[in-house]
Amino acid sequence: MGMLVECVGAASRPWPLLADGRALDAIIADLQMPDMDGLVLAGEIRKLAGRAATCPLLLLSCPASAAMICALRRGASPFRS
Repeated sequence: MGMLVECVGAASRPWPLLADGRALDAIIADLQMPDMDGLVLAGEIRKLAGRAATCPLLLLSCPASAAMICALRRGASPFRS
């Protein structure tokens, strides 16, 4: 048992990985990325069919509570540090 980690170098690159229907345990992304805002990414992921639409989505580096509320509204999984 263990983990298989799939890394993509930019927010614009995970779509083939997410669209192929593979089982995902979690998605971890940065809130502030150069090519796509993490909030936009979260919203687009939640529009997909299959496991990607419902698996835990963690957005890191949330700088302010207003951004955190937006992240949760876009489908990020709530957690406390």
